[in-house]
Amino acid sequence: MTITEIVAQLDQEIARLQEAKAILGSISLLNIKRKPGRPPSATSTALASALAQIPAPAKRRVLSAAARNKIAAAQKKRWSKARLAATTVTKAVATPPAKPATKAAAQPATTKKSPARKSPAVRKPASAKPATTKKAAEASNSAPANTPATT
Repeated sequence: MTITEIVAQLDQEIARLQEAKAILGSISLLNIKRKPGRPPSATSTALASALAQIPAPAKRRVLSAAARNKIAAAQKKRWSKARLAATTVTKAVATPPAKPATKAAAQPATTKKSPARKSPAVRKPASAKPATTKKAAEASNSAPANTPATT
């Protein structure tokens, strides 16, 4: 082999690799995750040309009405079998509670107690509240400290 033949083979190999690169580049455009909204113009033209080369998907097959009815009947049969199994299990497990003989027995064993309330005698008298107005504050300040306050 001469040098010119080797160079010619290398040129052919380079051309073949460039074609493969172009094909892989168009395929990678198809795998780009698209964001919502209008795509940029540069990628949209490349994407449109790549999509044009892909064959259309096969036509979907359609079920006949008879086949749909047959499938629906089979599914209803499965549901009824499951429903029947669920009711037999609950009947075996759940027994109705016996009615109590007296009213005392009907009440639950634990009852929630209401919080304790203070009786009116324990509450603070109204005069023990702090003075909120200026006149009330002056009245309490003018009383002698040695004498007990009257209510």
